[in-house]
Amino acid sequence: MTPTGVAYLLAQFATAPDREAIIYREQATTVGALAAAVTRLTISLAAQGIDSAAIVSIEADFSPTGAAVFLAAASLGATLVPLTESVRDKADRFLEIAQVTHRVRVEADETFSVTATGRTVSHPLLRSVHERGHPGLVLFSSGSTGESKAALHDLEMILRKYETPRPGQRTIAFLLYDHIGGVNTMLHVLANLGCLVTVSDRSPDAVAATIARHRVEVLPTSPTFLNMLLLSGALARHD
Repeated sequence: MTPTGVAYLLAQFATAPDREAIIYREQATTVGALAAAVTRLTISLAAQGIDSAAIVSIEADFSPTGAAVFLAAASLGATLVPLTESVRDKADRFLEIAQVTHRVRVEADETFSVTATGRTVSHPLLRSVHERGHPGLVLFSSGSTGESKAALHDLEMILRKYETPRPGQRTIAFLLYDHIGGVNTMLHVLANLGCLVTVSDRSPDAVAATIARHRVEVLPTSPTFLNMLLLSGALARHD
């Protein structure tokens, strides 16, 4: 049975299929197209052995397929381990720590592949989420004070908070796909039928130009980047 948090998102999608959901590489994907991708990928992932006992790394970005794989794997009750290119040199260690059983890699052209690792899940915390019948979410710390540490979240509990309606706004996907802030941005925007506007270049001028071009309303970011935006003069060069 699909976890209730994912079911809520899919029900929301059905109410406004023609709205823009994600802008990726300057191309818009509608809510209806995203919902269809989630359904298609749920069937595909299940056929490749991904179920509620699986620990799935999703090596992706905020593309339509990256978002759809995230929701599809969650709908199967799997525990998700999102990873980006920024942690490539640590990826093998992260896969080991999280006891990843399946790797899903989403390429820049939106093709994807699934590889079984042959690992067995033995950690009691990972097993406890599975026993509750909930999808899980493993995120890693930056490792700035030593080795990166893994944090396990009950993804069902995270998803349920988005069942409280909020304004759906056009929002930059600035924080990364494997960061709690990035995950929050994606789920909040999709649950409220906003539009997630992706950026491949996170420089001040590129972000400011994207805000102007796509009429972005929200920029979830860090104080450091806001300072860079002010100091660069980008605000004066773009609407």
